[in-house]
Amino acid sequence: MNLRAGILALFALSVTGCNGGSSVPYQPLFSSSVTTSTSGSVPLPSLSISGYTVTGTLPPASAAVAIHEAISASAPSGVTPLSTSRQAQSRQTQGAVVGTASNLLYITFTSSASVTLTASPALTFTAASIAAGTVYNIALFSDSAWTAPFEEPQTGSAGSVSFPSTNTPVTIGPSSPATFVLYTGDATTMAVALVPSSLSFDASNPSAGSFGASEVDYAGAFSATMTCTENPAGQSPGSNAFVAEFTGGGTTSSQTPSAAGASVTFNVSSGAETGTCTVAVSDTNGNSGTETISVSSTNVTVTGNQRK
Repeated sequence: MNLRAGILALFALSVTGCNGGSSVPYQPLFSSSVTTSTSGSVPLPSLSISGYTVTGTLPPASAAVAIHEAISASAPSGVTPLSTSRQAQSRQTQGAVVGTASNLLYITFTSSASVTLTASPALTFTAASIAAGTVYNIALFSDSAWTAPFEEPQTGSAGSVSFPSTNTPVTIGPSSPATFVLYTGDATTMAVALVPSSLSFDASNPSAGSFGASEVDYAGAFSATMTCTENPAGQSPGSNAFVAEFTGGGTTSSQTPSAAGASVTFNVSSGAETGTCTVAVSDTNGNSGTETISVSSTNVTVTGNQRK
């Protein structure tokens, strides 16, 4: 009788936990958590779904925080699918349509505290469907944009393919998860990265500033076009009668990186007029980014938005 009562009590406790009565939320078998380290790499728990198993390590991080890892066979909520139906414009063929991507598995990292991984996670995928000699890629969805491919492609062996950690920091936060997807085929949808995300300009003290533009594996030219609007209209300062312009004058500029993936610098001069400017930065494959410049009589910011 005592044994039966104990079994019933244990069953009731497990049901309570699954229905939210426990302080520990229910988590499906295809998700887990790991705590980062500031001094070394930490292993990721092994997770499996739909015939795929994922293992790997997280690199050293800016802080020791809990990271939640989840895997899924389809795009998680809030993530625009790296679609199998979207044809890509290939850099190698100067914009020609070359094919589509087949998404195999999504891996999402979230955290309740902001943390920056000093490099990308090292990931190994195992599945009976991974074929020897087939080329696989991973892409990263972060800040509402895909970077695809995220790193160099890897050739599968019979049943597995591995992606080493790369020297690209990855930031994860309460409102900024990082989602990786394993895929085959072509999905060249690179985002033009604009750094920094903020600058300060004061119309009462015109000054110079700059921002960088880069794109993974891209070595072609970046073109930038600036469009400005003064606010309020009708300002007529005695000198520097503009909101902003590229240093040296003009509303257009072009820069070419020294090597594939290297950053270029666009130099900007603020004027004595208050207002806003929009800078559209694009590569030769139709990928772009937008930089918004605001100039006021007090400190303001320049924000960079990435899009694919």
